[in-house]
Amino acid sequence: MKILEKLWQNSANTSRISGQWELEGWIRQLVSRTLGTSRE
Repeated sequence: MKILEKLWQNSANTSRISGQWELEGWIRQLVSRTLGTSRE
């Protein structure tokens, strides 16, 4: 049972990290788009 718990925690952590990464990338895209349109 402890092994399953560890696996579950690891998968939860990984998904949390990947979610943050996606959000970061989305924000960067948004910022670059805003800067690009303001330059033009």
